[in-house]
Amino acid sequence: MKQYTETVKWLVLYFEQRSDENVDGKIDIDANYLSDGYIDSFGIIELISEVESNFNIAFNEKHFQDPKFPIISGLGKIIDDISSLNK
Repeated sequence: MKQYTETVKWLVLYFEQRSDENVDGKIDIDANYLSDGYIDSFGIIELISEVESNFNIAFNEKHFQDPKFPIISGLGKIIDDISSLNK
């Protein structure tokens, strides 16, 4: 069984709440949330805003270019890394 950080749990809940389908418990944390249709290109802007507000962080260009960014678990790691630098 995979270990979910609190950040990944938050992201999974975020995607579950915005899904048009009943995906409760079916979100794959190793999924690409863009190509798998969890959000669309407009939704990414909302996601970034929500994450920055909720976690009190700011993404930069390097984060957006990171290959982990569009993967739920990867985004969780990036958020946790930024958060640890802000402490």
